Amino acid sequence: MKKNHIERDGIKLEFLLGYAALSYRNIILSKSCGLYSSIYHNNTWYDSRFATWQILDSNKESISLYGEWANLPHRQSWDFKFKDGKLHWTLRWENLRDLSLDMIQQNFMLIDEYTDFLVKDYAQGKFPEYFSNFKGLLWDRIWSMPQLKDSQITFKSANSSVPNLTWISVLTKKDTLCVIENTGFEDSARVLQLLFVNTEGGPIKDNCTISLESVLKID
Repeated sequence: MKKNHIERDGIKLEFLLGYAALSYRNIILSKSCGLYSSIYHNNTWYDSRFATWQILDSNKESISLYGEWANLPHRQSWDFKFKDGKLHWTLRWENLRDLSLDMIQQNFMLIDEYTDFLVKDYAQGKFPEYFSNFKGLLWDRIWSMPQLKDSQITFKSANSSVPNLTWISVLTKKDTLCVIENTGFEDSARVLQLLFVNTEGGPIKDNCTISLESVLKID
């Protein structure tokens, strides 16, 4: 039986029903939806918790997953692996026929004990103290910028027992944003996100494979 988790250097990732939970030395860092994806089609969000998933392969340091959306001709493969002391997550998707997708997200939903953020060479600040009632297309946008290779976003906590978490970009992509958000009150979480935006409009052709890639360093 294939294992549903990987663990190294205190970092543990456990794949559950359409999302993954993240912890470090027994401190849970993810919250609610955890590490998950979401696609925006026809004015509706469809997230990965509502897809059917299978574990294709797993070992001590990597796990490969495949998910199918029952109500959309959309498929995704996820690959998590440890490399050089960091957790790498590659998300690839394809459509079985032409499908109009406005946005696709790769999300890290994290605990609200993260109180501060630092965007290397760009900005730093504190998260809002309170969570608003969410009504609309997107959560409260704290920061966003086009994805640039080697850009870094660090979440920090006033609680010394919570480790710093740094997201690292491995690509430069004009159609993708790096985003920091605050969720609504229901989840009360911080979000790190890669957001693909279909700037050309119209359907994305079938057999067109696109990917989002993230790296996490925790210390």
